[in-house]
Amino acid sequence: MLELFTFYLKKISHFLHENCVSFSELLIKDEATQSAFGSLVCAAPNRYPLFEHFFAATGLYHLLVVSGSHLTFLTLALELSSTRSWIPKAIQKQALFFYCLITDLQAPLLRAFFQWFLQDHWSSRNSLLFSGILCLLFFPSWIHSWSLYLSWLASAALGLRPWPLAWTQLMMSWPLRPFSMLSFLNNLWLAPLLSLSLFFSAWVALVSTNVSQSLISGHQFLMNWFLSHWPVAESSDLIRRSPELLDWLLLAALVCLLRLFHGSSKRKQP
Repeated sequence: MLELFTFYLKKISHFLHENCVSFSELLIKDEATQSAFGSLVCAAPNRYPLFEHFFAATGLYHLLVVSGSHLTFLTLALELSSTRSWIPKAIQKQALFFYCLITDLQAPLLRAFFQWFLQDHWSSRNSLLFSGILCLLFFPSWIHSWSLYLSWLASAALGLRPWPLAWTQLMMSWPLRPFSMLSFLNNLWLAPLLSLSLFFSAWVALVSTNVSQSLISGHQFLMNWFLSHWPVAESSDLIRRSPELLDWLLLAALVCLLRLFHGSSKRKQP
């Protein structure tokens, strides 16, 4: 029964995803804006050369792929509206799940949705744990999805002290080879700002394509300036690959040790 449910859920999701991509092609004529909207709203592959070069050269390529952080941005926007009684909680959940569907059920996004949904009923630690378990329960093939585990570890790293953002960005930039301190620094200070601004610039296209195009043009100007004035790696030197088993063991051990150290430090406090 569960297999039948997930089969039809995938069918519905793929149908919505294809229509989202077709809608973006009809709605948006500017190539850069269309690519940003397609990548960050519909989870379509990026087709714009500047984005490909900039995000690869800076070690930020994961920003072109929908992830739990994008769901977090939408969640914060919806929760802000709910404090003013604009959107009921039930509508928020439906809207976020619909976003998961139009992105063709990306593993990191669905895991983040499960975690957000479970936090209304369970503790943060349990909701984090069971968000990944639910993904594997509904989609057993995702046991081979490194993006699911990367998302899982990144969420766990948010609980680390000190510098939770630094640990999270380390999890996100680790799969890039060769890993460099420069890519880590870019992930630390540039990634949060760029991810948020580019994401909402793409979504603005639903309201006004002209405004969205102007915002994306501003991003293009800044990207070209950044490539000219900031040290970056050559795109050809960056290889996006699935991390090896040793990578996962080292990262998981790091998270566990730091969480253990943090927990023992709190217990020692009077």
